[in-house]
Amino acid sequence: MSRQRVVVDARYVRKRPSGTRTYVEALVQRFPRLAPGTDFHLWVHPEAPNRLVGAPNVTQEAVRAAANGLATLLYPHRLGDVRESDVFHATFNIVGFTLRCPIVTTIHDLSWWERPDLNEPNPFLRPIEYAFYNIGIRSALKRSNRILTVSNASADKILQLDPTGRDRLHVTHCSCGDEFVPPIDRAATRAQAARLIGTEADYYLIVGWNPVGKGHDVALQAFAAGAPAEHHLVLVRRGAPPRDFLQALAALGVEDRVHWVERATAEELVTLMQSALALLQPSRYEGFGIPALEAMAVGCPVIASDIPALVEVMGGAGIHARVDDIDDLVRAITKVSAEPALREELREKGLERRKAFSWDRTASATLDAFREAAAEGPRYPTRDARVVRA
Repeated sequence: MSRQRVVVDARYVRKRPSGTRTYVEALVQRFPRLAPGTDFHLWVHPEAPNRLVGAPNVTQEAVRAAANGLATLLYPHRLGDVRESDVFHATFNIVGFTLRCPIVTTIHDLSWWERPDLNEPNPFLRPIEYAFYNIGIRSALKRSNRILTVSNASADKILQLDPTGRDRLHVTHCSCGDEFVPPIDRAATRAQAARLIGTEADYYLIVGWNPVGKGHDVALQAFAAGAPAEHHLVLVRRGAPPRDFLQALAALGVEDRVHWVERATAEELVTLMQSALALLQPSRYEGFGIPALEAMAVGCPVIASDIPALVEVMGGAGIHARVDDIDDLVRAITKVSAEPALREELREKGLERRKAFSWDRTASATLDAFREAAAEGPRYPTRDARVVRA
């Protein structure tokens, strides 16, 4: 028998961090070991390393077309080496029209379908981008042999959009890297964190870029209103602080209590999480919410909004505040600040909750989807059945 060949669109693995990048990188690093009899061909971003995965059954080629661009939608068969005998893994929500092979698609969330206002602040561009993603996601739902998604919350939304995909839909949760572990020596780790941020003050932490959907504006206002004066806030975000952010700090009177970490290595991020009073994640929309899981994995308490995905991921191991409710978030911050015993309880619950998630399990389930897709061949709309939940 000839070896199965899987083409994985890994263009999200580039300099800019994102949850999708974390997902794709974690899987392509595991596929060769878990399926040594399969050949994997990666479409990579030009910024990706020359050898993204060092394994004999992995090849890669640079694809210059933008991941979320018209070429990906209109003529994906021309972008890279993909054959009719392959299985193609579309890893970021959309599928183009011209692929002639079995397809597995990961739809992380439906934010562009439900809340385009959270993705594109420009009201003139928003209808164009909404149309692009709507077409691309509907194409994925029609053409994919298997549809993977990262949470039951996202699965429910996908079925609202297209109930006919029920029999092909599988929930394969995200996880976090092996480097996210509790500190061996809390005092030493705390001293290292103090050197990174320039203060020995206790602090709350926000991680990630700042589209409207992440709710960082709510977190900043709640911190200013609810945290004791001796507590600080640290933001780990790529790039320099934007002008509107600095203006907000001045208006709230917390300039000297907020620290911006522009470039943090993976090791430094772990250190900052290990030493924080809590991670703040008041998102307005998430498909999963990887920072919350990463924080729980290192023993950092989490205060998050009560949107379905974060409630699912945290599984009762953190504190939830009503989405967009600044007063409710203030109450949560005040409570965590005042009660060391509560913080310790949340640490223990978070460490236990982290055990429910595994990149190896997700990679294995994804490989199963590849094998099933290959056995079926290219597909067209099919009968309704039931969703399989991991």
